[in-house]
Amino acid sequence: MSRKIIAIVLAFVLLAGLFSCGTEPVQYEHTESNEIVYKTTDDGALGLDILYPTRRRHDKNPTVLVFHGGGWISGSRTEFYEEFAPLCDGLRAQGVTVVGVSYRFALDGRTWRDCLDDCEDALAYLLEHAAEYDIDTENMGVIGYSAGAHLALMTAIESEDSVKVCVSMAGPVSFTTTPESPYYSSALAYYYDYIFGGKPASAVMLDASPIALVSRKCGSSFLMVNGTADTVVSAVHAESFCREVTSFGLEAELILPEGLTHAYPAYDGFTELCGDIAAWVVERLG
Repeated sequence: MSRKIIAIVLAFVLLAGLFSCGTEPVQYEHTESNEIVYKTTDDGALGLDILYPTRRRHDKNPTVLVFHGGGWISGSRTEFYEEFAPLCDGLRAQGVTVVGVSYRFALDGRTWRDCLDDCEDALAYLLEHAAEYDIDTENMGVIGYSAGAHLALMTAIESEDSVKVCVSMAGPVSFTTTPESPYYSSALAYYYDYIFGGKPASAVMLDASPIALVSRKCGSSFLMVNGTADTVVSAVHAESFCREVTSFGLEAELILPEGLTHAYPAYDGFTELCGDIAAWVVERLG
């Protein structure tokens, strides 16, 4: 065999080796068998899905955990994939792994704190098993909608430096029973008996309020998205949180889509909005 032929053969072998090392996109189809149990509680097992990028761009994948809404008492990670498909698809197409997380609900004596503990434990599980699931622990984020956005904010704040980016879509940042407060809505107050385990005291609500707990120790950049027509979680939540975060010298950006209510998928500009959110995340996760 001539040296030229040998060189050509070696070149093909090298290329094959590169593709086998992960430069090819990892395809993913959601089925129940893809569930990974990250935690077992007295109420049963809690699972997550790892939705790998459809276009691989990194040796290790930047990764975002997504937390569904449902007032802390309902919802599912599958609903998030379906309702926010343009966001999940957009992230995966740009090399980001999306991890959907199931958490316990604030029912049967549990509170918002149990929901948050599960979200934080899911993050801890992924950090511990990062090599196994091809996760870049230096580039991790959290994204949530409504109650899930509240949990995302609290996860970012309490993890201090494990979460690089946090996106809140209509997440409440302060809780109050005072109807005159700009943070109050009857729709939000409906869930208080569930999430606080009864009529809440001011101190209890303060412990659950991201705006009262964020500090300069937090290592996250924040994107706050809130519709101007949202009567469940008013835009003042996002606006006030951004002001608080930037007062500590941290990064916070605000998107206030005109006419957006609490029903995101029904918004005319929903696909474009998801594209903007995905672009913001990708820019910061590398």
